[in-house]
Amino acid sequence: MPALHGEPVVDDLQRKGGLVRIRHATPAEMHATVRHFTVRDPVVFVDADQFREETAANRMRPEWTWLAEEGSRIVGRALWWGREDSERPLTLDCLHVLPDVPDRVALATELLSRAHAEFAATPEYQLILRERDDDPAVADAVAWRSAAAKAAGLTDVIKRLRYEWTPTAGLPAPSGRLLFRPATDEEFLPVFRRIAVGSLDVATPQELAVMDADSQARADLEFYRSCPGERSWWRLAETPDGELVGLAIPRRLPTIATWATSASYLSCAGEDTLTTSSATSLVSTPLRAPTASPPPRTCPTPRWPRRSSARTTG
Repeated sequence: MPALHGEPVVDDLQRKGGLVRIRHATPAEMHATVRHFTVRDPVVFVDADQFREETAANRMRPEWTWLAEEGSRIVGRALWWGREDSERPLTLDCLHVLPDVPDRVALATELLSRAHAEFAATPEYQLILRERDDDPAVADAVAWRSAAAKAAGLTDVIKRLRYEWTPTAGLPAPSGRLLFRPATDEEFLPVFRRIAVGSLDVATPQELAVMDADSQARADLEFYRSCPGERSWWRLAETPDGELVGLAIPRRLPTIATWATSASYLSCAGEDTLTTSSATSLVSTPLRAPTASPPPRTCPTPRWPRRSSARTTG
């Protein structure tokens, strides 16, 4: 079993070239060796500045930072993130094994499995790509990480597309099909309940299996209220006749990879077909995000990834 506070594990791994020791980092290593570990794969990773900031805020910790060490050389690194007051980490933000390791999958699997045993939990892994996944280098980077994650017990996979709007792209002219208005929490609650019915999202049906619709809707509301962003930005979308169509919630979501990006919860609440132009109108809600540097991540739960895409019906 691994020991706390950076003492090495008892069981070392034998591989070609010598023993590999798997352990978590010491406090001293957090400020030097671990922070400057180099990652060149085409995936989003935690750089030195981000690592320093998250460590200083107690959102990354020595006992959540796991290393594979061959002699004096670090050949693998896994970084987990949690809230300042979390007992256990909430997400795996970075997994890397050096390219010269003969079996990256096997070593990464052992790295994750040892950490999971110590955590008594299997936190979600957020793997975000820098390039298109049809690039051979990207495909390789995803393949060995995915294989290791699956072997370590992370068997549910959710794939999402990420879209970015820039000021240079401009905004489409309002079509008049939808009207947007602010609303109170009590007005948003029944909308959260409606969009949960028949949701294609993976987590929503799982939550509804263990809690009632009202509790699930309130949990969603509290989650988005806890994320950085202005509550005044929230909008309900309606037709000119007052029929509810959906909601749009611009927030900043909790991950190292997207902490500098505005993200929205966009969903549709009607039983009728929602056309592409209506969905575009929802995306084009005339709200302005701040241009200053974003605040640190403060969201309290690991449920965030499921709210990054639109659900359409029909």
